[in-house]
Amino acid sequence: MIGIITAMDLEMDTFAKEIQDVKETKLCGRKFLQGKLFGKDVVLVVSGIGKVNAAVTTQMLVDNFSVKKIIHTGVAGGLAPELRPGDVVVASALVQHDFDTTEFGDPKGLVAGFCSVDMEPDQELFQSIFESCKKVIASDSEEWQVIKGRVATGDQFIASKEKSLEIRDFFDAAACEMEGAAVAQVALINQIPFVVLRAISDNASTGAKIDYRTFREKAIQRTVKILQEYLK
Repeated sequence: MIGIITAMDLEMDTFAKEIQDVKETKLCGRKFLQGKLFGKDVVLVVSGIGKVNAAVTTQMLVDNFSVKKIIHTGVAGGLAPELRPGDVVVASALVQHDFDTTEFGDPKGLVAGFCSVDMEPDQELFQSIFESCKKVIASDSEEWQVIKGRVATGDQFIASKEKSLEIRDFFDAAACEMEGAAVAQVALINQIPFVVLRAISDNASTGAKIDYRTFREKAIQRTVKILQEYLK
């Protein structure tokens, strides 16, 4: 069973059109769709925005559906200068940029109970998703790129140049968003392979709000295509 966590309804709605033998379960205000997607056993759920929503949803997947893999997909703000809206980042590591216990001598971003700031995905799953990205690029009429990079998570929509540069430079992050590292944290605690896939919707800077509204649908369509390729 593969658990697929999306951040927004638009992604879930796209997958819901394809899922077969579907069974719907409602738990704590969340709708879980279980069935066959391109021949694979999956359960789909929308986490909602933010780290707590993402963590709660991930643990519910683990407790109620016995998932063996977790894929988290959504959009992100681009921090790496080469990224443009529509490009894709497969997270080689995730950090929580707003977790700060440096007053106690800890590195910034180190979550209590972990020995490293970086939360790393399952390497086999990570590489499989990356290869699926390259296959989609090869067959796509539009030009875009996929990179491997660190993704920074925090309970903030980043829309200032100063903050985006701060996160990029301190964590060497390629993108920022609001859920991925929370999914990673829960998956690691439960020893379940995971990967986080993000399409760039904006530049995480002064024009972020406008870019996000303009490009998020295209970004979501891209991650949907990649997951379709992976599952097939």
